[in-house]
Amino acid sequence: MMKRNVDDDEEEDEEEYEKCIEMQELSLEEKCENISEIAEKAIMESKKRQQSLSSINLDGSNQNLIKLPYLSGNGTALRTMNEAESSPVGSLGKTREERIANLECKPLRIQNKTRRPFSEIYAVDRCKVVCFFLMTLGICSALPYNLLVITDTYFEDFLDTHVNATAFQMMAIKTFRPYLLITSKIPVVFIVCFNTYYTNGCCTGLGRTVSLRRLITMIVLMIIASLLLLVFSLVIVQEWMYIFAWLSLVFVIFLNVTGAVFQNSLFGIAFTLPRIYSNAVLIGMSTCGCLCFTVNTILLAFDTPFRYLVLSVFIILILTFLTSLLICYIMKNIHFFDYHIQKVVTPNWTSEISFSIPPRVCRLKFHKKVWLTGFNLCLIHLTTSSSYPTVGRQVHRVNFPFPDKYWTLVFFYLMVNVFSLIGNILGQYLKLMRHRFVWLALLSRSLVFIPYFIFCNYKPEGYGTRTLPVYLENDYMFVLGAILMAFSSGYYTSVCVMYAQYNTNREDCYLSGMLTNTMIYCGMFGGSIISLFFPFLTNDGKSP
Repeated sequence: MMKRNVDDDEEEDEEEYEKCIEMQELSLEEKCENISEIAEKAIMESKKRQQSLSSINLDGSNQNLIKLPYLSGNGTALRTMNEAESSPVGSLGKTREERIANLECKPLRIQNKTRRPFSEIYAVDRCKVVCFFLMTLGICSALPYNLLVITDTYFEDFLDTHVNATAFQMMAIKTFRPYLLITSKIPVVFIVCFNTYYTNGCCTGLGRTVSLRRLITMIVLMIIASLLLLVFSLVIVQEWMYIFAWLSLVFVIFLNVTGAVFQNSLFGIAFTLPRIYSNAVLIGMSTCGCLCFTVNTILLAFDTPFRYLVLSVFIILILTFLTSLLICYIMKNIHFFDYHIQKVVTPNWTSEISFSIPPRVCRLKFHKKVWLTGFNLCLIHLTTSSSYPTVGRQVHRVNFPFPDKYWTLVFFYLMVNVFSLIGNILGQYLKLMRHRFVWLALLSRSLVFIPYFIFCNYKPEGYGTRTLPVYLENDYMFVLGAILMAFSSGYYTSVCVMYAQYNTNREDCYLSGMLTNTMIYCGMFGGSIISLFFPFLTNDGKSP
């Protein structure tokens, strides 16, 4: 048996030796014909898989080498790398280098449009600079709205001090702020919708015209409006009270409109970047409220006169706008930011098919994809704005162990912004449910928190005596409700905004960001309208 096995091995060796001799006797032209067929198959396989022919592993593994055909000096395909290694030693050379040298091989260069750009390797946000800049711009975008909330006490006390108040005038003074909020949001909603759907020769609106020019323009306008509003706020003339009120109303509306367009465009730019950058804008907006009411609390603790309070607020406002203007100029030169912007501005080869689709069809498909997220965002801020800031500031303290001057400012305004910030941060890392079921949680949230605060010790001034019983007399119940409402608002806003960015194509991301912000403003406007009816539900409406 052993002898038979040895004979069999010798016969197999002789057959392999004869095959090697036959291979050596083949002409080079016959080899080229055989190898060219293999090369064509390799090229077709690489095109189907859409993989880069240059992506060879640097660790020496040859799993992708079967796809790399080689050419001779005159451009004729000879063989693949694996075939060169598996060929007989005596036919081409002893080592791999000798076999390749004998074939005079050169790598086949085939244009592949899906090849990873060289600049993508270096498109890295070092030290999260762009993330910090977007958070700062988010602070700037929320300043006009928080300014409107802060100056509420100033407007009412200022008018109450300098007017010999009759019953009608007192009612006008106490109801000045709700109508100020409404009149400031009506033009905001229209302007933001126009800014979102303004087309520039593209099937999806501003999807390919991403620029910081609009942000810079809005910052300059906000600086001018802040300076003019500062001048009017410091002028105290008793005969000009109503002129002052109307002029202040006009400038506050203009400041809020410019801030809304700034924030709307900022959301569009943030959506062109990874998802954490859109959440950075939300974190900046909540941080803005925390900083504003912290500064206001410190100034109030030192019994700062209203004149100096308003002066300090406007100085901080103008300095923040100037800082944001500088940031916009710096961001233009950051490679990470410019790389992601150019991916949206310059269409790649795979998106050329979308230009053959009619614009109306593109818009219909886009809105069908984002309508649920838009509805969720609108519902979130409708619920929040129905209580913050109009209703919450008119809930009076019963036996809370703090003075009245800190009650609304600290335990409602500041508390809401702090826990909204915590919700924004946790929304980036914590996922409680699937997005398709989020609307159920938000609907339940609306049913709870819209009537929640009117069941507390809510007593709007200027609407007569309260007739609805107070069901939640404990002050801690009011504080707990404000905390839960703020945390859920911040958390679900971050979740919905990041999902809207995830569910959007690259060419539609700029429009998706602006539409997301538009739905937020629509929800805020709806909540402000609802808050106007609460005094008539709780009070008899008779003048005091």
